[in-house]
Amino acid sequence: MSSTTNPKRKSYDVYLGFCDEDAGSFALELYTALSSQAEIIVFWDDYRIGFGDQEVPTSVLNVIADSKVVVVILSKNYTHSRWCLQELEKITQCYRTKDGPVVLPVFYDGVHSPSRILQEDMYGEAFHDFLDRISMKEKTSSEDEDKFMSWVAEISNEASKYAALAFLRYGPNQNRGEHITHVVKCATLIVSKKRASFHIESIHSRAQDVIQLLKQSKCPLLVGIWGMTGIGKSTIANVIYHKFGPFFQGFCLLKTISGICKKKIHGLTSLQESLAEFYSNKLSIESGKNIIKRSFQHKRVLIVLDDVDKLDQLKVLCGSRYWFGAGSKIIITTRDRRLLKQHGVDHIYSVKELNERESLALLNWGGYSLPTNTQQYFGEPSRELVTNSWGLPLALEELGLFLNGRKHFSVRMC
Repeated sequence: MSSTTNPKRKSYDVYLGFCDEDAGSFALELYTALSSQAEIIVFWDDYRIGFGDQEVPTSVLNVIADSKVVVVILSKNYTHSRWCLQELEKITQCYRTKDGPVVLPVFYDGVHSPSRILQEDMYGEAFHDFLDRISMKEKTSSEDEDKFMSWVAEISNEASKYAALAFLRYGPNQNRGEHITHVVKCATLIVSKKRASFHIESIHSRAQDVIQLLKQSKCPLLVGIWGMTGIGKSTIANVIYHKFGPFFQGFCLLKTISGICKKKIHGLTSLQESLAEFYSNKLSIESGKNIIKRSFQHKRVLIVLDDVDKLDQLKVLCGSRYWFGAGSKIIITTRDRRLLKQHGVDHIYSVKELNERESLALLNWGGYSLPTNTQQYFGEPSRELVTNSWGLPLALEELGLFLNGRKHFSVRMC
């Protein structure tokens, strides 16, 4: 006789992981906001405050597994702290279990410069030793696999369904109170298991396919995302960018490259300026290429080149994978598969259309903002709309917005 067991009820909603040396006051403010504003149960340990870099008590480590959400405040000193790395190893172990917590990374003041560049010594030798230890426990990892990318993909997987991680960064020019409010909102969403939107579900599985390609090598990788207009290429790249960008030493998203090149006389040089963040009307394209190479050849960077339609655009923005440091990832979205082959990208991901279930759900989300099958409202006409949209997310979103609030409709109306 078989029986099912319900997962154990968690004692805490949120566990806060932080380095007291540089993020203690921020963590205390976040704890207060979570406890009072969101009215959720947060674990707080006074022992770690002011006691230096010691071993983490077993009783504290056990709380991690007994929490629904783990908020990790990544500050300048976090990855250099023995306490914090021991804590992070336990967090990773717990996440890998069936009922493990959702990990929400928060990037604290000074970790990134205003130009989105990560501190050079953010990931030191101790952190890479930590990566070696946890990757050895993951039997599926290979010798060539990018351990850093794999770890980031693992711990940020669930949280990215609720929040764009690139926006969980607190810098010197940001309002501290607003940042804390945003973190509280994200943590509350996770605790209540309310997703930010439906669309993230259908796109998430496709983004995961691309992430698997990005994990395959520690060398700089060029990955193309290819498909017809409206299929979701840019959305997939955007999800990956916001999920992984803050973990890299530098990250940049260049949108609608083809449009910029058509509208501006010096479109290519302006794109080079945006990528390497230099400003000069006198520099040539060749000079811009040299600046990009000097800026990134020793850094792990994540760059998204969106909507590329000419080979020369790639040649001036990422002429070679060796312009970028080890572990760098360059994502290119385009409608032209031949262009990707000519440039010699490492992998090409072909975006598939949404299936009927995903299409119906997305149509309904736009029309009613409910995760309910549209047929309950529109019946057979909704199936006809889905068939005519060819599984294109952009078309379905537009149809959903058109139908918003309508109780009756015919296909002719669309």
